[in-house]
Amino acid sequence: MPKKILTYEQFVKKTVKELWKIMGIWQKQHGGHGFFIRHIDGNRANNAVYNLAFLHPCDVFAHINDGWVVDWECDLTRKQIKFVQEHAEFLNSFLNENDDGKSPLKGKAHIMNPHMEQEFVPVEEADKYTSSNPKY
Repeated sequence: MPKKILTYEQFVKKTVKELWKIMGIWQKQHGGHGFFIRHIDGNRANNAVYNLAFLHPCDVFAHINDGWVVDWECDLTRKQIKFVQEHAEFLNSFLNENDDGKSPLKGKAHIMNPHMEQEFVPVEEADKYTSSNPKY
């Protein structure tokens, strides 16, 4: 049986419905704060506080293909993970359109450096603040 071709409106409705379902999982996963955790060095086993960065969802999905190790896929099925990967651009637009603009983290990574000092740094610069950086 051939796949049914959806109209644009049907596609958007179906996609948004699935996104709300996935975002509900994320809300439960993160206790309602809505941020994701990135392991800066790419190693999920390295949970040192200076290797973790809290990121706004818009920043995570803007960089979904950059090789970052982020906890967004936890508690999702393989089908849901594939859905998010295939619709990352749509998801990012959706999140940006529904952002109230009050988030202090959008565009920034909340990190803890090895000196146990909290910092808000531009998302793209979080890699500089790990223990592998000679500055620390």
